[in-house]
Amino acid sequence: MPTRPEPDPDTPRELASVEFLRQHRSIRDRATGLGDDFAAFAREHARDTKRLAGLSELWDALCPPNCIQRTALRPVKRGVLTIAVTDATTRAVVEKAVKAGLDRELITAAPMTVRSVKVALARDEGAR
Repeated sequence: MPTRPEPDPDTPRELASVEFLRQHRSIRDRATGLGDDFAAFAREHARDTKRLAGLSELWDALCPPNCIQRTALRPVKRGVLTIAVTDATTRAVVEKAVKAGLDRELITAAPMTVRSVKVALARDEGAR
């Protein structure tokens, strides 16, 4: 630990402490920008897309035909696969299919660990 330098006799005690702290403060050399955040987001998106590639083909085959255009799979988080739907009618149809056994087919065919399937309105996803 560095020793505290002796203050000048003319310097007040409070200023001597501040001068000591100034010697040891860290100053960042690089500018903080959003580039690192965007790169991390792009990597995460690419990873999620790769993981859902096989599952999305299965979803296209198993989804009720009149709902394919109004649904989308979201990345698996904590073992929960979320199916985003655009409206309440589509949500009711997809939930009925999920309860009829579609969830078991998705869980067994998923290339990653999926414990459950959730159906959510697309605008409600961020609220949870």
